[in-house]
Amino acid sequence: MRGAAEARQALRGSTRRTPFWSDRLASGQEEIRRALGGLHQAGWTTVAIDVVDARALPGVVIFASKFNAHGSGALAGKSLSGKSSYALSRVGGEWLAAMHTAA
Repeated sequence: MRGAAEARQALRGSTRRTPFWSDRLASGQEEIRRALGGLHQAGWTTVAIDVVDARALPGVVIFASKFNAHGSGALAGKSLSGKSSYALSRVGGEWLAAMHTAA
């Protein structure tokens, strides 16, 4: 088993499919930019996603994260925060989301 630092680096190296807390999986940097742009347009102008723990096994990465969003405009003074976790599987050279939880 590799440590958390190696697991995070493996995730950073995967650019084709990247997990993102939303109603869908963002595929690649352009879709991630669009998803973040949609959050920004909705009034969530500061969004932070922090990986707090990660584990890697052959072909599987599991990680937990915390997210925080702060609003502006109509959402000024409001915030949204929570926790999420992902299980990713390596399929055909790509990391794909196999499971996601959020609270």
